[in-house]
Amino acid sequence: MTTEVYVVREPGMDYAALPLLLVDSSLLAAIFFAEPEGTVAADRITGYRLIAPSIIDYEIANVGVNKVRRGALSAESAARAIDAFAGLRLERHSVLPQVAFALAVRHGLTAYDAAYLHLAMTLRAPLATLDRQLAAAAQAALSAGPQRRKRGSNML
Repeated sequence: MTTEVYVVREPGMDYAALPLLLVDSSLLAAIFFAEPEGTVAADRITGYRLIAPSIIDYEIANVGVNKVRRGALSAESAARAIDAFAGLRLERHSVLPQVAFALAVRHGLTAYDAAYLHLAMTLRAPLATLDRQLAAAAQAALSAGPQRRKRGSNML
């Protein structure tokens, strides 16, 4: 008896291995809350397997809360943006608080931003952010030491 394995592909789907891209909340908030940088940000993340620390869900929810409190968005619009974000194919990774703390102190970041830096360092993934301070800290940390990349910046 012969066993056959059938692989069925959905029309239009590309199953090729995609390169990793670590995305932060500033970048995704710009996309999902339709901020001016959102269109450029959306173009830059196309074609990547997106990853982020697991705290990203709460960071995006907090952006929505802040926009509602400032009167920049209605609660309904913010909820729709958060629902749209929830549908994003995004791989989430845990980061230990002790690790985030140590990196935050060393690089002058918040513990939240240090979680992104930790993932960029451990997964050796490029970091896409709109946060200038995080980008500068990541550039310094990622270009130092033995894993220095020769092809230029890790920032998008």
